[in-house]
Amino acid sequence: MKALPDLDALASFYDSVKPLSVKYEAEVVEDVRRRRFEDQNEQTFLRQYVYVVLNTGMLNQVAEKMFTKWLKEGSESVRNQAKRNAIKKVQKDISMWWDLLQSSENKLAVLSLLPFIGPVTKYHLARNLGLDTAKPDRHLTRLAEHFDFPDVQSMCEALASKVGERIGVVDLILWRACNLGYFPEDKSQTRLK
Repeated sequence: MKALPDLDALASFYDSVKPLSVKYEAEVVEDVRRRRFEDQNEQTFLRQYVYVVLNTGMLNQVAEKMFTKWLKEGSESVRNQAKRNAIKKVQKDISMWWDLLQSSENKLAVLSLLPFIGPVTKYHLARNLGLDTAKPDRHLTRLAEHFDFPDVQSMCEALASKVGERIGVVDLILWRACNLGYFPEDKSQTRLK
């Protein structure tokens, strides 16, 4: 028999790591909290797309530097040819992609059609565009399994509801904590040592 999700233990872990995550990314947390899809435009869509593509397969800390360089120098600063080509292709057709995304009822399906966006990164891009989704990456998938949730989205939805926060913020705070190496060793360890 499968165990029931342990929302209380997850919430306790969240409370213990939230100050640490916010310390490192206070502005990003606030930005994710305020961001709404309705406020996006072609240019913010392109920036978020590039950010997610550059993050694919990279440490976030490295991808941040690459993104800053892209903002200053453009596509030619991207050394990975496949990523550079994908970015150029989307940039060339940004109006078409943006119109398609805006008019679609299934935004995740549209995002998955973008070059270099896969079954996990479509959630990353969706969250960055202000949609209420969680990215089922290796950190959050492991955390969902640890606390007996069937998947990352249900874990983040339940926690967001319990703590009165947006799904994307919960996702970001839990991800940052795991990215920094904080993970409970067992269910009884819900606080950082």
